[in-house]
Amino acid sequence: MKIINFLSLIAIITMLAGCSSKGTVHPSQLAKTAQINETHCYNDKIEIVEDRLNQFLKKCYISSSFTNNAIKTGNIPKGKRISLTTGTNYQYSAELRENVKQCKTQAIMYGIDKNWKETLYQSNLAAYGSAYKCP
Repeated sequence: MKIINFLSLIAIITMLAGCSSKGTVHPSQLAKTAQINETHCYNDKIEIVEDRLNQFLKKCYISSSFTNNAIKTGNIPKGKRISLTTGTNYQYSAELRENVKQCKTQAIMYGIDKNWKETLYQSNLAAYGSAYKCP
């Protein structure tokens, strides 16, 4: 009986720690839990937009509070997902898809909360190939 109580306590602590953390454990969860998101259309190939976003994230986040392996890229249907992680939580993600609604590349950008609004704005400038500032 004591072992069941102990396992229940561990489960509750784990659940509370997960609920109190800022971010999601998988980048696809941002689509459901993000407080802000934006959709943008680009006339450049997906590889070009992907490279620009990677450069933006490396320049603005890797040298500050994120580690070298904080940028994660994965495949999604008809495209790619670029995400920024602290190692345990995802807080920013951009889903890039080809040939959607007359866009060569469509990007849906997510930020876990309103603190990421400036990042979405600046990463959109970067994806266009325009001058941007690190938030």
